[in-house]
Amino acid sequence: MNKRILSEMRILAKGRNEVSVGYLAETFSVSERTIRNDLNEIDGILKEHGRQPLTVLNGIVKTAKDYDQVLDQAEYGDFYQYKLSKEERKLAAAAMLVNAPGYITLSAIADTLYVSRATIIHDLPEIKAYISEHALEVYSHPNRGLIVNGTEKDKRAFLLNIMTLARKEKIPVDPGKFISLKAGNQITISKILREQENSHRMHLTDASFKEVLCYLGVLISRNRQSAYIEDGGHEKGDYYLFAQDILRYLTQYCDFTTTEEEIRYFSRLLSKARFSSSNSGDHNAIRIQMKTRQIILSLSEELGIQLNTDYEIIGTHFLYAAYKYRSPNVVKTTLAYFRCHFYASDAYFWHLKYAEL
Repeated sequence: MNKRILSEMRILAKGRNEVSVGYLAETFSVSERTIRNDLNEIDGILKEHGRQPLTVLNGIVKTAKDYDQVLDQAEYGDFYQYKLSKEERKLAAAAMLVNAPGYITLSAIADTLYVSRATIIHDLPEIKAYISEHALEVYSHPNRGLIVNGTEKDKRAFLLNIMTLARKEKIPVDPGKFISLKAGNQITISKILREQENSHRMHLTDASFKEVLCYLGVLISRNRQSAYIEDGGHEKGDYYLFAQDILRYLTQYCDFTTTEEEIRYFSRLLSKARFSSSNSGDHNAIRIQMKTRQIILSLSEELGIQLNTDYEIIGTHFLYAAYKYRSPNVVKTTLAYFRCHFYASDAYFWHLKYAEL
């Protein structure tokens, strides 16, 4: 947890249910997207300690009654009382090294893991040996720090392997926290993946879905650092269109750019995944999600406002309205909900009214 997030937590505690996303963005001189990512981080902290998550309505951040208790724990460092074992430090440090966009210092690794620089120096030979077992090499520079050399494919394979290892051995520290997997909203990634499964009639097994979801998180993290697959293969293959549509919508809603080589490589990975003959998902929910995305795109163009970052919030309210009223006319009931709770502009309201679901 960085200093900005802790400061945001203090502000939310003082301005109970009156602090806006815009105010936080202005206070810390960052974008609203960054603030929403910070709020996701805070939600993760709250979830880890059995607390109610934050809610954002009309841009106002609301906190639960027990929020102050969590802030007290954060202020006094209770969240970091757990000490990593040497093996856990090795995994986390290795993940940081491999995912780093360039050189990274021993001090930076030590600060992130809440240990001394001397501890990391002591662990370093084993960390280097572990990384070298995966066709990667760690090089050091006296003034710049450490850097890992190797292909992008090998780096991603390493990151996925280390996360799988951590999950199977039930290590209490998630390496994903140290490789920026929260760069892309995992809920949005999951929803888009489900949508495209339904659209292409290609339904992954639960195990393969989790693996693909994990890979997409790594892909987004790496692409945001301008790290791309060098050679995705010459043939497009049977899963190319499936891969292309998944990445097309992810780039739209998760704020990153990708390449043709990435699409081809992802399609090759999908060809190795397991698929089921039936889909146990909620077809109505998926249909509403897809239509929600289409409406958001049209609204963004008509109003000249970028609404892609609000996909999760708007989508949630579509679902809420649909299930609350149990009406076959999803548009009518959703409009009623939006009109009562969002005070939408005339353009927003009438565009929704004539949208075809």
